[in-house]
Amino acid sequence: MSESQVQILNLLKDGKISVEEAERLLKLVTDEREQRGGGEFVEFAKDLPDAVVRNLREAFKTLGDVSRTVGKKGRVVITQGGERIRRGVDERQFHVKLPAGLETAEVFVSAKVGSVKIGGAHSDAGLLVAGKKKQVQTGGEKIEINPDDPSKAALFLEAEAGSLSCELHPGVVYDVWVETGAGSVKLDLSDLRVRSVNVENSLGTVSVALGSLVADVAVKVTNNAGKVKIRVPEDAGVLAGVMSEMGAHNLDEAGLAVDGAKFATPDFGAASTKFTLDIEQTVGAFKLRRG
Repeated sequence: MSESQVQILNLLKDGKISVEEAERLLKLVTDEREQRGGGEFVEFAKDLPDAVVRNLREAFKTLGDVSRTVGKKGRVVITQGGERIRRGVDERQFHVKLPAGLETAEVFVSAKVGSVKIGGAHSDAGLLVAGKKKQVQTGGEKIEINPDDPSKAALFLEAEAGSLSCELHPGVVYDVWVETGAGSVKLDLSDLRVRSVNVENSLGTVSVALGSLVADVAVKVTNNAGKVKIRVPEDAGVLAGVMSEMGAHNLDEAGLAVDGAKFATPDFGAASTKFTLDIEQTVGAFKLRRG
């Protein structure tokens, strides 16, 4: 997606232009030679109102080409300003050693046009994270120990253009931060102790599965024009607040009823595991799955 298209969508998000104005501007700056990402757009658009789909269609012309090429073995094609540039893929295993005395970690996951996948917990007692990556641009993994408290650390997992998949140590308590451009993030955290998740999604696809190892979990979702899925245990209590301009959600279909200004499961107060969701959307789609 070009810088001009991103700027237009940001203007729409900030309320500085109308949907109709955004549609006209996107048509002006879109290169007609770029291929449409038909399958990816249809999959994304299933949960969006028809009016939103019409206004976003032009913005998603470039996503199909990116999604088909990023993360494949061999050679990868990246489109830059209409010019097709071939770059080799650096594929390798990686790991981060578990620092002595580490108890909590903030995990920062970033996917611009690449993909990041966390597959749960691993069994190596000496590693905080273990996985593999295929990169065609700068990105990877690093850890920073809190200089004032060695029991805390920040772990950075990044895929600008390429793919990164890994597993995390089960003995650490995690706060997870996700930031996507037009990339894909899939996190299976159901076997990990996660106390908070913060998602900032522009045009990407984010899927997060959470478990019941922490009694109270806070989830914050800021979704511009992408798609976000959160899965929680079926017997968990859920309380959700939603601010959505033109977005779509399935909270009522997921068994949550309106409770004042929020949605809630009938047994939220008595549930042993509680999830508090704070959802803000522009024209994106949010889906909650229980079980």
